[in-house]
Amino acid sequence: MLTPAFITQGREPRLPNALFDEKTTGTGKCIQTPGENAEKLEEIFELVRRNMEKAAQDQARHYNLRRRRPKVRDTIWAKEHDLSKAFEKKKKN
Repeated sequence: MLTPAFITQGREPRLPNALFDEKTTGTGKCIQTPGENAEKLEEIFELVRRNMEKAAQDQARHYNLRRRRPKVRDTIWAKEHDLSKAFEKKKKN
C-alpha cells in the first residue's frame, strides 16, 4: 500500500519521533541506485494514473445515472441574474 506522501514526494516522510531516535531508519546506505529508484517511481506513477482514470470513469458513470438530458423541443428554464449590484448602477448611468 502506498501513502499519499510517498506518491507525491517519492519517499516516506520522517516522523517526529524518528528525529530524536538514536538509530533513525533510512540513514544507512542506499540499497537502490538512482536509476532503479526512478524506474520504480515510474511504475508507481503509471499505476496511480490508471487508478485515477478508472475512478474518474466510475464517478462519471454514477453521476450520469440520474442525469436527465433534455429532448428536442423541451422547455428549459434558466435563471438570469446579475453578479453584483455594480451592474445595476452602471445600467442607470
